[in-house]
Amino acid sequence: MATLSHREGESVLIMPLIKVKTSISQPEKSQVESLLKDLSASLAKHLSKPESYVMTAFEPDVPMTFGGTTDPVCYMEAFTVVLEL
Repeated sequence: MATLSHREGESVLIMPLIKVKTSISQPEKSQVESLLKDLSASLAKHLSKPESYVMTAFEPDVPMTFGGTTDPVCYMEAFTVVLEL
């Protein structure tokens, strides 16, 4: 986890996170693992941070529509979780 000094005597935990949600109910485990590893490495490189600071998550079987259809779709969020310690 990334711990940075915020003020003297205080710290904050900064963790970039990418969440992937999809309407597909049973993607192959190997495909999910490969996707998450690729996303983790890409985000770490983009942010010039060690990959140990990056978190990825995958949520299958989420009811979604896009363009008025229920065809398979995915949604990704990228944000930073910041916790004061």
